[in-house]
Amino acid sequence: MKVNTFTINSKIGKNILKRIADFLKKEFQNLKGVKELNIIVVDSKYIKELNQKFLGRDKETSVLSFDIDGIWEIYVNYEYAKNLEEFVYFIFHGFLHLIGHEHFNEEQHKQMESRAEELLNKWKSFYS
Repeated sequence: MKVNTFTINSKIGKNILKRIADFLKKEFQNLKGVKELNIIVVDSKYIKELNQKFLGRDKETSVLSFDIDGIWEIYVNYEYAKNLEEFVYFIFHGFLHLIGHEHFNEEQHKQMESRAEELLNKWKSFYS
């Protein structure tokens, strides 16, 4: 899986994005059907526009994920995150949506939250 990182009006450094990309490539190296993953770091204004345009929701959010014919895109709002750990968590949350996780009810929400926390803990140990 090829992983690209982009920033739009962001203060997040390329180094941290590369580490997240490297982790996802390692953790999900056997994932099939993905041509490439784009992680795009945006501000609140930009993600609100995307949320309105594609989901009809006129509000900011932490992360949006899209699968466009095998090209996966994760738009993460750096302004929504209180710290780096939460920022990374949002990326993992978006990635989990792309591999099929949802949270339409409380049980699904807990499972997804647990899996995102598991990835975050692995990522932290990967880089500590």
